[in-house]
Amino acid sequence: MGLSKLFSKEFVKCDKDMTVSSVIGKLINKKLRCALVFDGKKFLGIVSRRKMLTLSSNPEETKIDKCLCKVPILNQDHSVGEAVKLLLGTSGSALPYEEKGKVVGIIEGVVFAQYFSEKIPSNMLLGDLELEKPSPLSGDDKVSTAIKIMLEEQVYQALLFEGRDLQGVVSVSDLLKYVQLPKNNVGPENVKLSSLPVSNFATLENLKVVDRTMTVKEAAALLREYGIRDLIVKEDDKVYGLFTVRSFLRFVMRENDRALLNIHYSGIGKTSLERTEAFKLRDFCSNEAKRFSERFGEVESFNFRFKEMKSGGKSHKYSVHLRVMMGSNELQTESSGWDLLKAVKDCYKSLTVLVKKGQGR
Repeated sequence: MGLSKLFSKEFVKCDKDMTVSSVIGKLINKKLRCALVFDGKKFLGIVSRRKMLTLSSNPEETKIDKCLCKVPILNQDHSVGEAVKLLLGTSGSALPYEEKGKVVGIIEGVVFAQYFSEKIPSNMLLGDLELEKPSPLSGDDKVSTAIKIMLEEQVYQALLFEGRDLQGVVSVSDLLKYVQLPKNNVGPENVKLSSLPVSNFATLENLKVVDRTMTVKEAAALLREYGIRDLIVKEDDKVYGLFTVRSFLRFVMRENDRALLNIHYSGIGKTSLERTEAFKLRDFCSNEAKRFSERFGEVESFNFRFKEMKSGGKSHKYSVHLRVMMGSNELQTESSGWDLLKAVKDCYKSLTVLVKKGQGR
């Protein structure tokens, strides 16, 4: 499928001299989440809704170009995979799409998420993915802390906990609606949004909460249906994290890389590694494989075998066996240690030495 079938003309077009307040108003009135900024006919970038919150102390006078996110422009020559990689290289949630040199629409990350959800196993569950776990908020935190979490951790809602119990959610949308209210309705003008307590905004109403047993395909469809970028994932009243557009697209790109590099793993399931540690291990192996292939080329497959050797309290010693096929040559290395990632790194170091020496069998 080409990108021409994925783009939407539903976006707010604004001039660089418009104020933050007027753009927020347009987004709210049209129930849209994306605004593109132009200088006349020249496209400048996409508005970052999260960045608007950092400039909310004077939205009636601050120009929207202060909230600009410069992004690449997509066209029909880009593949879907290329487009997703470009999107993940930005802090935004959408990219503009052009035809004949003119920006005519946008493609939001949630559209890519639904596209790829149709291509993964239909029985893949949210519990099979590594979820986003944004830093938790406490009742004493200020809104500035919530905004910092949203910006730095690239989520659109921050979660407020008391112990392990979810007390409420602070969202970008709710904060922007507050910014848009007349000052005489929200208190003294000298009170900044960032200095207010998060408890003023945290709510449990209308939360989009799903269970870990929901399929990824169903969750991606909900994101698009609700027009949101993340879902709270729970099971038995425990919050496991957020299923976000960006985290899912990162997962898809990693899996694509793994498939292209022809990487195989065995033994991970027999270790005591937690789910997140296993994801981290696969990512590390994949990144090292990619570097190795870029350096030496002609790698047909990478085969990892992991074994947990012995335990020392909470620590475990592991052995890593790596077998690589390069043309007619088969190279094998092995390493062991208490630091599993270091053991993998040592395997690649040994493999590099073997390739340089021209050894193989």
